Amino acid sequence: MMLQLRILVLALLGLSSALVCPDGGMCEDNDTCCMNAVGGYGCCALPHAECCSDHLHCCFEATVCDLVHSKCVNKTVSLPWVRRLPAKQALLVPRVAVTKIEEGMKAITCPDEVSECPDDTTCCQLPDDSWACCPLPKAVCCEDKRHCCPENTKCDIAHSKCQSSSLESFPMLEKLPARRRKNNPAPVADAVTCPGGKSSCPESYTCCQLPSGDYGCCPYPQASCCSDHLHCCPSNTICDLEHGVCQSGETSVPMLKKIAAVPNDVGDVPCNGSVACAEGSTCCKSSEGGWACCPLPKATCCEDHLHCCPHGTVCNLAASTCDDPSGGTLMPWLSKLPVFPLVSDNSKCDESTSCPGKSTCCKTEAEGWACCPLTEATCCEDHLHCCPHGTVCNLEAETCDDPAGAAPPPLLGGEGPGSDL
Repeated sequence: MMLQLRILVLALLGLSSALVCPDGGMCEDNDTCCMNAVGGYGCCALPHAECCSDHLHCCFEATVCDLVHSKCVNKTVSLPWVRRLPAKQALLVPRVAVTKIEEGMKAITCPDEVSECPDDTTCCQLPDDSWACCPLPKAVCCEDKRHCCPENTKCDIAHSKCQSSSLESFPMLEKLPARRRKNNPAPVADAVTCPGGKSSCPESYTCCQLPSGDYGCCPYPQASCCSDHLHCCPSNTICDLEHGVCQSGETSVPMLKKIAAVPNDVGDVPCNGSVACAEGSTCCKSSEGGWACCPLPKATCCEDHLHCCPHGTVCNLAASTCDDPSGGTLMPWLSKLPVFPLVSDNSKCDESTSCPGKSTCCKTEAEGWACCPLTEATCCEDHLHCCPHGTVCNLEAETCDDPAGAAPPPLLGGEGPGSDL
């Protein structure tokens, strides 16, 4: 069955569009980019896959990698894992890799002792002698002072490639701006606030809408947002979605994948116990019976359950406008936005650390926190493993035992420390 699946995937390679990895390589549209051992990316022929820590294999969505038994497991299934494929080279120029620097993340100090980069990156000098971050550990800083390459490779500036001793080549990476150390603060650069005011992008980026209706950031100023809501192009170019390039006359460059916008530091308006809207918005019932957000404070929710109007106005469903109670038309009505989930208690480890989604916080040996990728999981006493809810850790056999005696699944390892809130 897996062989048939692989043949089907290979047969579709020529038909599907490209997925751009952070290093500029390309995978098929329904693949997943997974980092390899040299800091580049390969392709897992599965959508939304789990990338295994051996840097060679990957697993199906909603499963975890069992490195001991070479399987993909969760509470109910055990499947063979999948070997990754090499990514294809970018068409012309590498994409910009983007790294978000979180508060509390470890940092390395650059030689000027004023700038710093995130842990597992490398400080490299820019043409103006300021410092930037290469998103690879122990990277090679190229002589053009604009690009960098993985460790143990050489910069081939003429061909914009990183050459290794095995003759394998990788696209060069663009550097990212270094940030000022906290004891050497610089004036804060203006952020670009996206429509609706809920999120923002770095200065010189462009807000572009994502398929979800939220906003992502295109790393070009005044960029062209492509109609697929996934890619963007430089100013004064046209998105050619069929070929995955940005056209300007007879010149073409690869499209860029958007990155997620940063939520603004605002509170939220709870609609019920599980979903909320951004501060300054109003919760309105949706046509499906759930909740949606009107991007106005104390708004009037229209009876069609699709639109809303400013406070103190009346919905005119026939004219699709928001009218003054005296009868004058004020403005077109607004469409609602999707709500976002409130963080559940079991995702919050302490006041500064949390785990993603519905995973479970478990204590580590160092009295920190790690995340078990299961809901309401059992944290094992060795502070290294966890088991599904309702099972018992059998450390001697390395299994999760069912009190009723059913066949036990293997222990799961915690997925690293929780993220800083």
